[in-house]
Amino acid sequence: MTVRAHGWRVDAVTAIVLSTVLSAVGAWQHRRDLVDLRLPDADDLMRLQQVRDWLAGQRFADLTQHRLGPGPGVAMHWTRLADLGPAGLIKSASPILGRHMAEVVAVTIWPPLLLAVSLFLIARIARMLPGAPPGTAMVVAALAYPASGLFLPGRIDHHALQMVLILGAVLALLSRATFAAGAAIGLAAAGSLTVGMETVPFFGVIGVLIVVAWIAGSVGASGRLLGVGIGTITGLLAARLVFAPLAWDFPACDGFDAASWRAALFLAAATCLLAATKPAGIKPRLAIAGLIGAVALAGALIVSPTCRSPYGMVDPLVARWWLAGVAEAQPLLQATPAVMLGQAGLLLAGIAAGAWWTMRTPDRSRWGAVLAVQTAAFALALVQLRGTYVGALLAAPALAAMISVARTRGAIPLVTAWLASAGVLYPLAARAFEQPVVSDPRACDRVAAVDALAALPPMRVLAPVDLGAAIIARTHHVAIAGPYHRNTTGNRAALLAFLGPGARVGDVVTGVSADAILWCAGTLGDRPAPPGSIGAGAVPPGFHTTPVAGHGLLLWPSRGR
Repeated sequence: MTVRAHGWRVDAVTAIVLSTVLSAVGAWQHRRDLVDLRLPDADDLMRLQQVRDWLAGQRFADLTQHRLGPGPGVAMHWTRLADLGPAGLIKSASPILGRHMAEVVAVTIWPPLLLAVSLFLIARIARMLPGAPPGTAMVVAALAYPASGLFLPGRIDHHALQMVLILGAVLALLSRATFAAGAAIGLAAAGSLTVGMETVPFFGVIGVLIVVAWIAGSVGASGRLLGVGIGTITGLLAARLVFAPLAWDFPACDGFDAASWRAALFLAAATCLLAATKPAGIKPRLAIAGLIGAVALAGALIVSPTCRSPYGMVDPLVARWWLAGVAEAQPLLQATPAVMLGQAGLLLAGIAAGAWWTMRTPDRSRWGAVLAVQTAAFALALVQLRGTYVGALLAAPALAAMISVARTRGAIPLVTAWLASAGVLYPLAARAFEQPVVSDPRACDRVAAVDALAALPPMRVLAPVDLGAAIIARTHHVAIAGPYHRNTTGNRAALLAFLGPGARVGDVVTGVSADAILWCAGTLGDRPAPPGSIGAGAVPPGFHTTPVAGHGLLLWPSRGR
């Protein structure tokens, strides 16, 4: 057995064991929620419902959630690519376990499978970096909060799949510069765009690093650059054939749609054009790269103008009261000190360690490449906290290398290095900055309120935006509002009903053909609702109420009951 083959097998076995142990602990802790399919996040619930609808006969290309919005449904900005894993597990297990238990098994084991792949890729990345022990890197990555939360049992949303794709691209970036390595990066980029837009900035940074290597005249740079372009184009064309939704021409640039696809194709073609040029000297290559890059960016925005503002379609009221409160979309510097430390602590520790190793190592190219992607993660986190996911995972090799050095310095340096590398400790330390939270006895128990609706006959419910996914996945009702930016009409109607004067609520209900309003106190955040509104506790004229379990309240139009 060669050393290289031995390394692959050791890394694979270690990744599987780590993932299995950690996920088993998590599944046991949350076994009741998993058995009842009370999944951790609204997107997990909606993903499950999308899979259910597909397995029940909805067309593969039809990503419309027909029980969301005022009607006839909302074309989701998601993709079937992320549905394949959970759907395959459910389909395979259903004849043996029954449908419900098959769903429980699928949501329980799909995230650990992706975690095992991610840990394996972290180990392979660590083997590319001098001084980084792969086993230690896997342990650090397994504890890398907040990224670790993406792989918990029940987390079947698309973010974990995106982590796998970005880690695969980083591994290919660190490999020897060849056409094949570039093609792997291009395919990963196309796959990631097919899944969603969140990792586009990271692939942009990887692309810049590859272009810089081409400008510097590095060995194999032209072939790798051409591979990126060909791989991206091939992946995008294949994705267009297989995964394009029926709402392909939806006027947005917020997922795998015509606008984002055209823009990505334009940029990939420009990459091929750049790779085909053969200027001699750094200055001519820099000039040509700058010219083609500027033309490519301008052309991409010309062919896809909606990409200038992916969320431009969101109603201002919805953006102010809902979108501005989405946790992962918050800017880092606007968060509380506790959130800043918990979300970005490991990322910053990894950047510091990565910078130290980059300066310390004679060949700085590989450590510098990882550091560049980490820095991009921090820059993205300054705009949206979701950038910390990638940064936390990529902190693992540098922190593992620091632990390795600390082993030779004594017990105190070693303990200190492990404490700095244990991502799960940062949110625990952040609690020192938190103010004690006094629970409001009037606040609604969202889980109980939604579950109580399941016993009622099917109806169209106007509920708070953040309850929409749970209502759809856990009941048989239509949720007019839901936490998805394309549902502008339904979300605006919910906010108008809860925040507007009582005299206008009837018109809002009529406008979206709602059968009832579900009010759940505490779902509008910390901002006070206007006096006389449902959000402030008032019952509008023409409505009567029915209490719902969990301190919820159903408001029925008198004319309809």
